[in-house]
Amino acid sequence: MNRETKKTQISKWEPVVSEFARTPWISEEMNSIENGETGIQAYRKRVKEFMSIPSDKEKVIVVYGPTACWKTGLSLDIWTELRESGFSPFIISADSRQIYKWMDIGTGKVKKEEMRWIPHLMLDIIEPTEKFSVVDFRERVENSELWKRWKSGEEKLIPIICGWTGLYVDSIIFERSYPTIPADWELRRELEEFRIQNGNEALWKKLYEIDPSYAKTLHPNDRHYIIRGIEVYTKSGRSKMEIQDTPTLKYSTLFLTPYDSNREKLYEKINTRIEEMFEIWLVKEVEYILDNLSRELLHGCNKTHCPWLATIGYAEVVEYIEWKISLDECKSLVQQHNRNYAKRQITWNKKYGSSNNC
Repeated sequence: MNRETKKTQISKWEPVVSEFARTPWISEEMNSIENGETGIQAYRKRVKEFMSIPSDKEKVIVVYGPTACWKTGLSLDIWTELRESGFSPFIISADSRQIYKWMDIGTGKVKKEEMRWIPHLMLDIIEPTEKFSVVDFRERVENSELWKRWKSGEEKLIPIICGWTGLYVDSIIFERSYPTIPADWELRRELEEFRIQNGNEALWKKLYEIDPSYAKTLHPNDRHYIIRGIEVYTKSGRSKMEIQDTPTLKYSTLFLTPYDSNREKLYEKINTRIEEMFEIWLVKEVEYILDNLSRELLHGCNKTHCPWLATIGYAEVVEYIEWKISLDECKSLVQQHNRNYAKRQITWNKKYGSSNNC
């Protein structure tokens, strides 16, 4: 039985309103009473205090945390608080997969009905088959009209950066130099061939052996960053993190996270979210992408050349569509891979707590 036969078992794909879109922006847990304040009140109080502190630098708010910890909800609530206080906030999505068109359910992208009139940058900007680097991300943000207006000192504008891709967040808020070591295409081809033969985990371990500090910040699926990390170390004998220098904040920055350090509760949220994604047709979303990419874009499209095919939640569903795994196995793998990724995000995010300068 081929993929076309399997598709007939599922009704026609169309945009659906997610369960997430019908839930409050902030979870009930974040609304619990603590020291006489609800969770939301505590966040709003911190935002008000931050905005009231005089600073000779522009102000930025960063909402960070592992997947499934309600970052989007918190960013929307902060936007509302700032708007009600007379500011003109805008949200920047710092997510290396939400930049892709059509990839909505599997990336937990904010829904149209949630966005309403709220300005968002860096959503749905490129095709799923296109490659996009952290430098591309930074340049897109800094060349956007809203960012330019904010940098020019336009009164009341303030960016809220929300996302789980640490490299993207860092590229905006930290003053740092990126390695200028030129690409070694022969080495890259060798490493890519090694990855194809041995898998992403084996490639990640190769980086870990020579540069464990940088490797710990990456997921095995971040193969482009892994290959670049190996390349930089091979050519220079130094860690990519070392070459990038010690980062310093460019702006007066308030770091906020809805993650409460309860890892067991986070994993439960991840498992529940994945179940809901499948209920609202994640499989159909993947089939829709496959069916609507042009022949030219699909030519030679595999995990090596198409970043979206290596994305957690999409790579596993493709295997299910191709009859390589069952639906239950697919769900279980997506849950497991998201939990593993959350661990790495938590490690990366530790520095934000010590970086808060407000």
